[in-house]
Amino acid sequence: MISAGVRRFVVALVVLSLVLVARPTSADGWCRIDPIVRVDGQEASIYIVTQADSTARAHSYANVLVEYPWQSQGELVWVDPNHGFGYGFGVQVVPSDSLSYPAGGIGIRISVMVATGQNDQPVMVEWAPGPEGSATYASVIGTTNSWIVLDTVLPTS
Repeated sequence: MISAGVRRFVVALVVLSLVLVARPTSADGWCRIDPIVRVDGQEASIYIVTQADSTARAHSYANVLVEYPWQSQGELVWVDPNHGFGYGFGVQVVPSDSLSYPAGGIGIRISVMVATGQNDQPVMVEWAPGPEGSATYASVIGTTNSWIVLDTVLPTS
């Protein structure tokens, strides 16, 4: 009998393989929303990507919480006017007293939950500082109906 830990490892490995092999685009069945935020005058995109089937995508709601150090200024710049995954999404950009300024950057925490009727669908969260379309700086993979947290940095130089 295979242990639960081994099963979770295998599932994570399969999800990672899918993500590495199939870059997310709407043309190949992936669905993506990408709010843009600004912290201390620097913009960054947050890509939230899922490959759940069309029924799950059409009945999903995404919650996005972006935190930055309380000494900084942050704001939401843009959200998908097509309502994201069918039922829309909420984005909050708020200061946090638990984040700081690591060397060469601003500490950022992104928390995402994609709520849907189907559990355990893969969700990838990507952080791409710079103008829209910039390369991904950091990413994390999780599943629907659970919080996915990415602690990262907004480079300042």
